Amino acid sequence: MDDRQGRVPFEYALKNFSRRDPSEIEKRLHVPYDADKNEFEIHIMGEKYKVSWPDGIIRDQSGDVVDSYVIGILVLRFLGNGVHVPLEEKCITYKEIPDGQIYYPNFKKRTLDKLAEKFQENKDLFRFADPNKFRKTKTGDDGREFMIVDHVPMTFICWLGDDEFGPEANILFDQNISNYFNAEDLAVLPDLGIAYFSNGCKLPTSFGMYD
Repeated sequence: MDDRQGRVPFEYALKNFSRRDPSEIEKRLHVPYDADKNEFEIHIMGEKYKVSWPDGIIRDQSGDVVDSYVIGILVLRFLGNGVHVPLEEKCITYKEIPDGQIYYPNFKKRTLDKLAEKFQENKDLFRFADPNKFRKTKTGDDGREFMIVDHVPMTFICWLGDDEFGPEANILFDQNISNYFNAEDLAVLPDLGIAYFSNGCKLPTSFGMYD
């Protein structure tokens, strides 16, 4: 992993994950654990990944190691801290999550504006998304509803800019989102979706905090 800015939070998340009992994680989060192989099976953007315990190594379906602090931090925090609860099926914005108002300026600049710019550059951003996993939104010029990781739905909604108004984007979460991630994590979590759609609906194994 070459993103030095992510090293400290990654090591902290790994320490928290590795000291957990894997059977407790399995029960708390409803993700399968193979005790013979010492690994969890999770899904990111609808694709299977294996996470070994206690070393926290993440591998994609091809067996390649995921070499990204961003993915590593979010996955290990999900496994280390997340608590499975039923979906409330009510969407909320980032501002509505606990502490969301505090971090919103950063979220808008690094996440919402990035998504809007990506869509403005390529109006077919979601073209290759599997319709069985990524449901087209009813609002916006385009967008998708999807599970970004197990049990965690997310919605991207995008509007193209014109001569009068610039491009815009919004990101919605289920009202239960704070059971899985806090506001700081949620300022970064959508990066997984943005990277996935921008890369032809394939999540890069390597990307940094500010890619």
